[in-house]
Amino acid sequence: MKRQFIHWTIHHPWQSIALALVLTLLLASGVRFIHIEDDLMKMLPEDIPSRIVWNDIEEQFGSTEGVFISIGREGQSIYTPESMARIWDLTRAYEDLALVDEVRSIASMSKIESVDGFMEVDDLVPARDLTIEEIAGIKAYLDRNPVVARMMVARTGDFANVMILALPGTPDEELVLAIQQVQEEMAADRDAHIGGLPYIRGLIAKFVRADVIGLMRIGLVLLVVVLMASLRSIPGLVMVLVVIILSVISMMGFFGWIYHLTQDDRFNFTLLNSNMPIILLTIATADGVHIMTRFFREMRNRGDVRASVTATMDVLMLPVFLTSITTMAGFITLVTAPISSMMGYGLAVSFGIAWAWYLSVTLLPSLMALIKWDPSAKALTRAGRFERGIHRLGQTILLRPRLVLGAGALVVIFSLIGITMLRVEVNIVKFFKPASALRQSMEFLDSHFYGATNLALRVRGDIKDPGILRTMEDLQTQLEQEGAIGTTFSLADIIAQLHRVVMDDSVEYEVIPETRAKVANLLTLYGMSGDPDDFNALVDYDYQTALINATMKVVSTAEMVEIVDHMEDYLAAGTLPDMDVQISGFPVFITEFTRLIIFSSLRSLALSLVFVVIISWIFFKSLRWGLLAVVPLGSATILNFGLMGWTGIELSHVTALLTSIIIGVGVDFAVHFIAQYRYFMAQGLPREKVTQAAIDDVGYPILLNVTAVSVGFSALLASEFVPMNYMGGLVIISMISCAFGTLTILAAIVHLMRGKVTA
Repeated sequence: MKRQFIHWTIHHPWQSIALALVLTLLLASGVRFIHIEDDLMKMLPEDIPSRIVWNDIEEQFGSTEGVFISIGREGQSIYTPESMARIWDLTRAYEDLALVDEVRSIASMSKIESVDGFMEVDDLVPARDLTIEEIAGIKAYLDRNPVVARMMVARTGDFANVMILALPGTPDEELVLAIQQVQEEMAADRDAHIGGLPYIRGLIAKFVRADVIGLMRIGLVLLVVVLMASLRSIPGLVMVLVVIILSVISMMGFFGWIYHLTQDDRFNFTLLNSNMPIILLTIATADGVHIMTRFFREMRNRGDVRASVTATMDVLMLPVFLTSITTMAGFITLVTAPISSMMGYGLAVSFGIAWAWYLSVTLLPSLMALIKWDPSAKALTRAGRFERGIHRLGQTILLRPRLVLGAGALVVIFSLIGITMLRVEVNIVKFFKPASALRQSMEFLDSHFYGATNLALRVRGDIKDPGILRTMEDLQTQLEQEGAIGTTFSLADIIAQLHRVVMDDSVEYEVIPETRAKVANLLTLYGMSGDPDDFNALVDYDYQTALINATMKVVSTAEMVEIVDHMEDYLAAGTLPDMDVQISGFPVFITEFTRLIIFSSLRSLALSLVFVVIISWIFFKSLRWGLLAVVPLGSATILNFGLMGWTGIELSHVTALLTSIIIGVGVDFAVHFIAQYRYFMAQGLPREKVTQAAIDDVGYPILLNVTAVSVGFSALLASEFVPMNYMGGLVIISMISCAFGTLTILAAIVHLMRGKVTA
């Protein structure tokens, strides 16, 4: 069957090429059906407890995460007619946006005062154009109410804060675009710093798309240069590139067709899918390089094109098929990931791998058979420097295999120690470099205000009960003891303020009243002058559920976990009245989500290792070979995460998913080495020479593949997006560690076991 297939592709090349191109075009036509989903929140699981609480809070109280815009000029007070008019104009402009639910600023807030012994609720800023005396009155009111003031005015008094809350279901990217348009039209002459999680989320998708496209162009150019220098053949380079490009196009078309046929959101093209072309680039390059370099070696020995192509495919058909199957198995395990879109990711990449295999064993050998090769070309007449270097590497390994194995073991132990220092980081603010304008804006908001990230506590009970209100105050005090928490606000603050107002505005009366009746009376008095709906963001209509909002500065995931743990310990240890308190907010949710991602990645890695062992066992007809196939993979995985620990690269939901790349790369190299080792054993080569022959045969294409892909991925190190830097660096580390793990540790083990392994 195999020989008939090879014979057909070589002796009927035009039919083989036509079939491959027609099928590829049919698949590629699905690209037009790709559905891009930029909303980061729609990519994340709905069933995590903190996300459920968060969704309930937003459904009941509206959005809790806002876009923060600080307006002003360094060193100049905002308490001037010009500045107040600017804040007024921007507030009204943002309120007019169709996507906006509420705008909070000093130009939209109410003031509560005692006038002739009666409570009076009025606008803090009554008009756009104010006199100096009116502005002085506004400043005096804010000075008397520091809890309100610190949410709206910078500590230094030179910037005002405007918080924009979007309507439920508003895509972050659309909100950001609308805000930026207003900002450009109305605030160009003032210093402005924009932050908040919706703003960051709205920028990430656009930022990453542009970054990936630009950097991939650079990476592809670098890849072409390295392949050309290594293959030393323009026809060989072009054919490998054709397989790579057609594989990527077919994968994207397949992704579009699946969405078109199923209309399933799991097949949306999301931010997390943006690295699919990069992944397939790595894998498709490996297949093409192995076949092309083997063909060049056969041509040097045989001199006949068709005979050389036949010999090449006869040797490599099984290992290329096996590497494709095992790599697909690694990506298929992503269907168990907690992110629904990862199912589409895993299936699409798996299909891309299968199509790259199909093109590598049909289109590529057919093209090779048709080309009029120049018999005097360097690639066909003599080995290159890489090949000669590989031979010397093999000699060194075989001279001292135990020393090589011991050195490898020390590296693995060193890496295991590094794993204990691995840190988790999912704060998306830290996904941007310190010099980026966005991160600097967030840090400005932290230093001048009290943070731009929200942490929410949902309180259930009789909210008019003074005991519950005092407990809410205690919870706020406990939160404010955390260094990262800037300020807190709840209905308890308003009740205390109302009590002070009715008691002749004396500060000593800014406390919760003694009885429930007095609390209810205060709320009734407020309703006579103000709008009861003013409290909708803090308490429900029946006063059975309330919200404590806390602003938080940019902190690490470890600090976030510590804050949440402290609050949970406080809630567990305290004697709360008849009430229920739950913590939520995007930082809490994303932290919990990352724990799931890490667990899912470990599970995926374990399943992949099992699949690799089983598949290799079946095809090599030996459990021993199956276990040996995962040696480089296991070593590379440990080395990869160990180096992350030693170098301080944090583990995030982006880097955790890179285990799939490690699996794909590590298995490929090991399978090719084992297949060639068994091939030379079956040819009757003396056992003492088999390891050297296997290294000579597969070492060159392995190192060529490592060099080419590593150079291509090195372009990502120039990205302004930190996870892209990590992806580029980690892929390079994975490639190098898998290659040397195969050519040193695996080769040394197999050489030492040469009397115990069979073909």
